This record gives sequence, structure tokens and C-alpha cells, in this order.
Amino acid sequence: MTDTIFDTDYLRWTFFSLDTPVGGYLPPPRYPITNLRVYIDDGNPYNNTDSLKRRATIYPFSPGDTARYPGDVVDGHFDLKILAADYLFDSSAGIIQFAPPISDNYTVGVAYIEGPDTVGGYWWRNPQTSESLWILKLVKPMRMDTASRTWNLGMKNAYGLGAKNVKLDSVKLVRWLPGESPTEYDENGRRFLFLVGLDPDDDGIVRWPQFDSSGGYLFCSCSYPFIAESLTVKDSIYGPSSPFANGPKYRFVIKYAKVDTSVASR
Repeated sequence: MTDTIFDTDYLRWTFFSLDTPVGGYLPPPRYPITNLRVYIDDGNPYNNTDSLKRRATIYPFSPGDTARYPGDVVDGHFDLKILAADYLFDSSAGIIQFAPPISDNYTVGVAYIEGPDTVGGYWWRNPQTSESLWILKLVKPMRMDTASRTWNLGMKNAYGLGAKNVKLDSVKLVRWLPGESPTEYDENGRRFLFLVGLDPDDDGIVRWPQFDSSGGYLFCSCSYPFIAESLTVKDSIYGPSSPFANGPKYRFVIKYAKVDTSVASR
């Protein structure tokens, strides 16, 4: 089958990193990440009977600090989520995947150990209110905004085929501008798949880890692939609202087939 996916259709509220990209790329964790716990406040005050009052903050080592963006410090009732049931975690990359995607108004906090550092996961007494709060590192506030320090933690470089267990036949990334013919190459003859980090070998083939066949996901190496410095024509699609009044400039054309995993398991 053949699908077309626009550059604006990156997966939202699905993949989150524990660290901020550097130079347009997500660095691997400095130390192994262990004992990760993921918490969510769904904003519903009527289901808080089993929730504990916690503070999720961009300052997990100094939770009393005030953030410039108000949403970067959140006191709320958070529920502990269950690994494999509510989320997956790639410890080698420090990436959380919610399946299915979470709602856009959820607040997400985490606690974990990274080498010598314990990030969140301890009680803190608020000197102003004398209230004891369990401290978490904020990964997603209720309302995402470019002013938030968490903005870069919500990954914007993943695309989904809408099917699992698939085999790629071909992937093309085409630029289609008004008044121009669609093309896979820029003015310097460089393939767009290579420029956004989907085809680092520049041979026209998308492989693991850029392609996850079991989940049906494509991952660009660049954190913001369509405003990457390598592109001569950029598409400013990353914001709280999607500013693409003239339509998306790039699209993936993907040919793939579903794999019958039941045959292999017999």
C-alpha cells in the first residue's frame, strides 16, 4: 500500500525525551537511567481519591525556585503510570513513548536515577505553606508553549504509518512548492531524506533506528527536521498552533506492506 504523510503530521503527545536536544540532535543519556517512574495529572479534580499531591518542576534539584514561565512549576494530583501498559521507555535514548498518545491537557512528571543523580522522587516541604510535596521533574505542562523550558522535550521528529509490523518497500521525501514540480532533491542535488536525518547513509533506504517496523514509526535524526540548517527551504511548522497558511512544503510518499507475524510464530 502507499501512504502520503505531510511534514506537519508529526506525532504529537506520543514521544518525550528526558533531555534537551543539543545542536538540533538529542544526546544519549550521560549515565544509564534506572528506576524511572512516570506520573500524570489528567486535570480532573473528581478522580483524585488515589492521587498524591506532587510538584512537577523544571527545577527538580531546587523545587522552591520560581520559573519564568508559570506552567513550568505545577502542583497537582498525579497518578503513577505502569510500564508496558501505559508507556514504553527506551533507556538507551532516554525516550518515553505513550501508547496511545496522551491528551494535550495532561501534565507529565517523572522521577529517575541517572548515574550519581537522583532526579525527583523525594519529599520537599514548602516553606510558604508547610505542605509536603513529592518532587518530580516536569516533562510536559498542561499547556505546551514555546516559552516553556519543556518545549523541546516533546519530540517533533516522529511520524507514524498507522499500522504495526510493516515492511518498507520505499520512502521518498518530496518538496512540493507552488509553481514548482515536486522533487526529492534540493538545489545542490542532495536527497531530502538524507538532509532531515532519515537516511544517514544517503542510499535512498530507511533502516533501523530511523525506521521501527514493529511500531510503524519513522524517526528523523534531527529534532526539528523541517527547519534543519541543512535545508535550503525550511517549513516553520513547530509551534503551539501550526503556522502553515500556504500548506505543507514537504511530504513523505511511503510504500509498505503489513507483515503477518502469526505465520512466524507458528
